[in-house]
Amino acid sequence: MFTTMLNTLVSKFNGFWLSVVRTAAPIVAGFVIGQLARWGLDLDESAQTTLVEVFTLVGAIAWYLVARGLEQLGTHFELPWLATFGGLMLGLPAPPDYGTVVGGTSARGPPATM
Repeated sequence: MFTTMLNTLVSKFNGFWLSVVRTAAPIVAGFVIGQLARWGLDLDESAQTTLVEVFTLVGAIAWYLVARGLEQLGTHFELPWLATFGGLMLGLPAPPDYGTVVGGTSARGPPATM
């Protein structure tokens, strides 16, 4: 039941919006971690602000790495619940699909040139 609901939700997102959600989720998690770090800090305002910013950055990176690691482990060891949990940490339990790359050309056309 839960998996069916998640699959329906994910199917409604295209690759772009799925990637936006999965990018924003670790940033929001890092912000929350940074704000939680503020509690219990008895520092002057400047030092506290700097420390909160560091916790926010490190928290966002750690959140993303843990979530992607769980997705990869779940896929590798055929534990779909673990892969789903890692995906949910990133907002939606499915990596974005940007099209198949065949011979340097994706399903959406040739690669962009600069």
